[in-house]
Amino acid sequence: MITYLAICLRRSRLVVAIGALALVAVGVIFTAFFSSLRPDRNFAHLLDLLPKSFRAFLGGQYVDIFSAHGFLAVGYKHPLTLLVIVGTAIAIASRTPAGDIGTRAMDLVLSHPVSRATVILSSLVVLWGGAALAVGGLFLGHRVGIALFGLDVDDYVTRFAPVWLHGWLFVGCVGTIALAVSTRCANRGRAVGWAAGLVGAFLLLDFGAQLGEPLAWLGYATPFGYYEPARIVAERHVAWGDVVALAVWSIVAAVAAFVGFARREVR
Repeated sequence: MITYLAICLRRSRLVVAIGALALVAVGVIFTAFFSSLRPDRNFAHLLDLLPKSFRAFLGGQYVDIFSAHGFLAVGYKHPLTLLVIVGTAIAIASRTPAGDIGTRAMDLVLSHPVSRATVILSSLVVLWGGAALAVGGLFLGHRVGIALFGLDVDDYVTRFAPVWLHGWLFVGCVGTIALAVSTRCANRGRAVGWAAGLVGAFLLLDFGAQLGEPLAWLGYATPFGYYEPARIVAERHVAWGDVVALAVWSIVAAVAAFVGFARREVR
């Protein structure tokens, strides 16, 4: 298993590096943008121009988005951030096994003493490690930006460490779902398409849950509903209920990946 895991790590290192560096840049950009807005809070009225559901999606009901802590919290669930972290997770998950099945490399892998469970377990290790580094990139980017632009956020590490934890669980959960999809696809392109479509559907459910109380139950049907960085920053502690929910989603998806790959024909 160690040898195959090393191969998976080597193949995914570029994707993880690009994702992490992109999020470092996003973090610095967010702090730079806030430092330019800070002297003049007249920009706050622009928030009222956004649809209520989008403000709720960003966490505007929990924090003042135009405060330093609130603005940085929004960065963890901003569409640009989600695009990078979800894209990184899907890129890793679609490589193995779907990518190897499409190129016939999986036939060669399984002809060696490598079990199907080892293939999935190795993919999960790489996926969750990559998720930690990717979200850590945004964390580091904020820290660099705070130092460069002199933001008054001295408690960033203690205040945002729980956000990093939730972000890691969220990205790992989405990636594990994408891995389960990958086990049922004949090539990488199809795996990316189906996983992206499923994540898009989850995102729409989360938007729907913000439209009003009658639709709030939709938030329970999507991993996005358990990822609220602004609420975590406002409450100053880990939301253990959301942690458990994301863990359950991840376990179910992982079981689906193991079972799905064990029962499919590789051809």
